Amino acid sequence: MSAFIDYISISQVHPGRLNPETGVVEPRLPLVDSGVVGKWGRDMETGDLIDNPEWGQSSKLFLRGSFDSLVIVKCDGFRITLSGNVGRLDRPDNLFNLDFDQTIAKCNEILSRFRLPPFEPGQQVVNANPSAYDLEHGVNLVHWTGATVSGLHITRNYQTGSPKDAEAFMRWLSTQSISNVKRNRASPESCAWGSKGGRKMLKAYIKYLEMLAPGHKHGRSTSQIKCDPVYQFARE
Repeated sequence: MSAFIDYISISQVHPGRLNPETGVVEPRLPLVDSGVVGKWGRDMETGDLIDNPEWGQSSKLFLRGSFDSLVIVKCDGFRITLSGNVGRLDRPDNLFNLDFDQTIAKCNEILSRFRLPPFEPGQQVVNANPSAYDLEHGVNLVHWTGATVSGLHITRNYQTGSPKDAEAFMRWLSTQSISNVKRNRASPESCAWGSKGGRKMLKAYIKYLEMLAPGHKHGRSTSQIKCDPVYQFARE
């Protein structure tokens, strides 16, 4: 069975427009955020807040769908960022999901809602101003102008034949190791190698049990999930 994408974090920077009158590069893209968070100082003599903030930063926009699904979008006029399980948006489960190309297409469909340009592969261009370090070590001499994927969760389903066989397989799998990667088994129905803070993490779990676990019901009751054909397929 082919792999699919459960989570993606992707971004792309777009050039601005030079204002000949002010000499300032202005954004071409619309702002997409949920507001601005900042810090205002206080006048120690009057106790009033100072009008000009010390700093300000736009907040990400949380695009919430049904069944606790969530995609995060932000654009500051130059840089577009998007993250989340886009294939599960408005869906109760993710036993199956979108492949990479379909995931990018869904990301671009979401961007279009905010009049933002799509993520593109771009092209390879030569670095016109490499540093002495770059030249000495032969790095950063070329770069890509398109989107950058900084996080990707890739999932593949495997069929064991029965719940009993799935449990036996997990017991065996939890004895296996990966060179220089720490193994962790938090419960009998799952095991993992690596950590979320690392560059990569591998995790295996019994899907039908995960669908009933706290935090994975997505607003549905246990009885509703057990009546779902998707759950029954995963269990069998």
